[in-house]
Amino acid sequence: MRSVLLSCLVVLCGVYAIRCATINFQAWRTSQVYKNFDLQCTYTLVQKSEFFSSLSIIVNNTIFYTYNNQTVRNPTFYKIKGIDSIVKKSPGYIAINNANKTTSGLYRCQVNYSSGRSIVSQQYNITIPK
Repeated sequence: MRSVLLSCLVVLCGVYAIRCATINFQAWRTSQVYKNFDLQCTYTLVQKSEFFSSLSIIVNNTIFYTYNNQTVRNPTFYKIKGIDSIVKKSPGYIAINNANKTTSGLYRCQVNYSSGRSIVSQQYNITIPK
């Protein structure tokens, strides 16, 4: 049984009021005791002149998952406190296993694209009980 913890859809383009990209960031627990949960970040670049550069998932202002055009099949995972068992499901979609209280934090997703611009999802506070 999947229970949705959070979902966010943001439409931004740097500091401009032009619609350049959309980002959708979701998380849901995959076990009733909160031992495992999934995170998924997807994006769509609206303007044909924009090109994908990289995607990162961040917790407490620290990147722990990232990929770019060259590493999309082999993303980089950075081991940080509370996140030590990650399973890649597809680009931008991961499972965090054996979550515990130290896994709690402010999670967000960031997509970088052409000319150094980026789009960032809203931050969500994910709390893992004892």
